[in-house]
Amino acid sequence: MKSLVAIANLTIKTCLRSYLFQLVLMILFIGNGILIQSIDGDGTAMAYFQILISYTFSFTGYLLACIAIWLGCFVVGEDIDQKQAHMILSKPISKNRFLLGKFCGVCVLQLVLLIIFSTVIDTAIFVKLDNKNYPDHEIQRLKKNVLTANKRFSPTVDKVAASTDCGTYSVVPVLPSTLISSY
Repeated sequence: MKSLVAIANLTIKTCLRSYLFQLVLMILFIGNGILIQSIDGDGTAMAYFQILISYTFSFTGYLLACIAIWLGCFVVGEDIDQKQAHMILSKPISKNRFLLGKFCGVCVLQLVLLIIFSTVIDTAIFVKLDNKNYPDHEIQRLKKNVLTANKRFSPTVDKVAASTDCGTYSVVPVLPSTLISSY
């Protein structure tokens, strides 16, 4: 376990020293700042913040995915080029444990970056919400519908119909009457 943690720490340090990694981090900060400042909705709070949330998190997710792919290739190749992999693999550690340590290091780094950028984006969204002059009913609607996690709708299962020809059962979902009356 100590070897796995040591390899993960070495991987994180290698990634943080990379100039391309630092460049992509700057692109993330600057790009999200530009998105937050330049996005304009249709005048309603709900549309504005839905667009802001979807664009900034999509941009961040896309660049973090690119970073993950690049780091996965970079850290192993860099260790082989600098002969660090030869030194590590000369110790009593398997190649699988070496690669697992690299993978864990990249995953931890991605998780930390995701937490950092999510916090930055959420903070910027709430600062923008305080600076905008929206009516109270729009802000309440926004907090109720957009800025909260909602329970997913799943139809209730009230009936189980038996099929007589092959002996199997199928589930028949029954929708609430309010949804059926609206169609």
